[in-house]
Amino acid sequence: MSSNYIASLYSLVYSAKEAKKGNILRHVSTIGYTAKVVQKLSRDDSFVLGKVSKGICDTLSEASKDNKLLQVAGKGIKLAKYTDPISCLCSTIRVAKSDSPARKLIEETSYLGGMFFVEGLMLKYAKNIGQMKGIKQLNDGMNKFCKNTKYCSQIPAVVYGTLYTVGSDIGGSVFGKAGKWVADKLGLPQETKEEKPKIEKPKKEYYWG
Repeated sequence: MSSNYIASLYSLVYSAKEAKKGNILRHVSTIGYTAKVVQKLSRDDSFVLGKVSKGICDTLSEASKDNKLLQVAGKGIKLAKYTDPISCLCSTIRVAKSDSPARKLIEETSYLGGMFFVEGLMLKYAKNIGQMKGIKQLNDGMNKFCKNTKYCSQIPAVVYGTLYTVGSDIGGSVFGKAGKWVADKLGLPQETKEEKPKIEKPKKEYYWG
């Protein structure tokens, strides 16, 4: 199990939704996740999207050798691929903007800490779990079926990527709720959300974090 192109694709969709709402940093991470999806797809040229992605990577790599503009763009995309630090920066900004920063700090660190902790566990122990009786037979059976069945070669990637994403979300959710429980026990005040006046056609507000 790993953070394959399916897991990055899920993150890309979430990031794009946040970017659409006006989150400036999520515009950056959307570019980063797009680059990750293409890069991870390019490692598997056993199907059409993989071959197309590999062609894109090879073409851009060759073209950027003598093109300074592409070289600068490439460096920008490399920075955008640091999606975890961008997520942490978004959380930091939310804490700074909160009218209850202590509570927000506990909630944000709990959520991110849980998410990263579970992701680390999955990456570290996935092989051991995969060798457990029952799971190994199921995994081997799925891989064998998909390998010998037309149009099914990417099903394992979808399964592993989905499990990775679900595990990450569960980790963040559980630890996040624990953080809220701790904040409540400490008697930290809840955030107050200002009600914005209703406008017929509200303009999109861009914000950081």
